[in-house]
Parts: sequence; C-alpha cells; structure tokens
Amino acid sequence: MSLPVGMRKKDPEHIMMKLWAKENTRERIINFGRVPIDAILHSCNENCGKGISFAGPPACRYLPPNEDEVKIINATIQWLATNCGRDFLHKFQQEVKRLNGP
Repeated sequence: MSLPVGMRKKDPEHIMMKLWAKENTRERIINFGRVPIDAILHSCNENCGKGISFAGPPACRYLPPNEDEVKIINATIQWLATNCGRDFLHKFQQEVKRLNGP
C-alpha cells in the first residue's frame, strides 16, 4: 500500500487505512468470506433472517460492492482518523456514556 503524498506511517489516517484494509481482507473461513464493507452495503431482501443454507445459495444475498461505493466508505473510515473525525468519535462516545451511564 503506497502512502498519499505527505502522509507518514505514524499518521492516524495511515494507521486507520492499514487497519481498515486488514479488516476487509476476505477469508472464506471467517464470516463466510464477508467483510465489513459487505455489511455496510448489504441490501436486505425477503430471505434475510432465514438463516444460511449450506445445501444451496445463501438465504441472504451479498452483492459485490462497486468501486465508487468502496471509495466512499474507505474515505469515510479514513476521515474518522482525522482531527475532526476523532473529535466526532469522542463526542459520540461521550453521548453514549451520558445516556447509558459509566
């Protein structure tokens, strides 16, 4: 993976990119080869929630994401590592703590 111009290996955005790429590496044995991007882009149909059929096609279809969808998701995840994104996550965590207790 090559770094964008001006980005260092210690930059939070680079760290996020590496973690996200690893998390989205397909391994057939783990979660039936599905990755977080699949879950984010998943469109439910009438067969969702009916379990997995090992004898035939899965009850719930996961269509491969297109390139534009992947770019948008990757950019969003990378943004979460910026100062603004980390501030947003901090505010989110504070609000969850406030609403649910310590």
